[in-house]
Amino acid sequence: MKRNAFLSVLALLLVTVTGAYAKTVSVHVTEPGTFAEELAKQCDWTTVDTLTVSGPINADDVRQIRKMANGMDAIWHPIDHEHQNGPYLVVSRISNRDGKLVRVDLTDATFTANFEKFIFYYNEIILPKQYKTRSVKFANQAFYNSKIETIGNFPENVFCIGDSAFLDCKNLKGLDWKNVATIGIRAFRGSSMKFEKFPENLTRIEKYAFYGTKNVISAPFPASLTYIGDYAFWGCTLPSEINLTDVNVGSKTCFCGTNGVKSITLTYTPNFDDSHLPKAQSFEHMKELETVKITTDFFLQANFKECSNLKNVHIPNLGNID
Repeated sequence: MKRNAFLSVLALLLVTVTGAYAKTVSVHVTEPGTFAEELAKQCDWTTVDTLTVSGPINADDVRQIRKMANGMDAIWHPIDHEHQNGPYLVVSRISNRDGKLVRVDLTDATFTANFEKFIFYYNEIILPKQYKTRSVKFANQAFYNSKIETIGNFPENVFCIGDSAFLDCKNLKGLDWKNVATIGIRAFRGSSMKFEKFPENLTRIEKYAFYGTKNVISAPFPASLTYIGDYAFWGCTLPSEINLTDVNVGSKTCFCGTNGVKSITLTYTPNFDDSHLPKAQSFEHMKELETVKITTDFFLQANFKECSNLKNVHIPNLGNID
């Protein structure tokens, strides 16, 4: 009798412990916003380190997944009224419990467009016109400063990675972003991911997008690219030769502070609208840069501070510098 009672208690403890320390979980969502409810039916969210999600999910669901990674929330506010500065980041805990999530697979998930509760505190992303009625952006600050390592295939209707989505993600190793057209402000700043290939339909890289990643970006830029923001690649190692056609580059040029670049050619065709180009360009802190060639006469000033290997420069209004 006692032995049977002992075995019953032991079995109960084993079930409890097994449930408490579940590692790999699959959750199917039928109604956006119910991810947390569906997950709770299986286990405590703090025990999950590998997650697969399918079905339609919204901003509330994305926020819950963030919580599972590190229990923190981060919101950009447009202006600090007390000090008249902005934007500024407010970081607070979603929960007083720490999550263990490091792997997420969203292959069979679908993002809805209802991200208002989560992403529109500070938003400077411009979506491509052709996706205006159906594109969805990966939420701003979605995994900011989290322990996330990998995320499975993005749903095919994700065309934009929001501002600071993977900011300071030190463990980020891989991302399937084949349909992404816009990479937001600070989207990967300070992350550890190695970027071997850009999305084929990429059109915009916003300012500070890859700032400080210190990783090698070995792939050439796609022909679809039309805009690169200020300091987008500061600290990155880029291909030795960069050739861009009809790309609007930021005034504090996107290539400042990059490593590995020896030659830059910016070609502008006769039908290009250069009215949006800045009149000055900076190539400072590009210590390996040897040659710069720009075909438009719109640039009136150029900064080559600390370009110690510079040998040849051709910018129409500036002439040639050997």
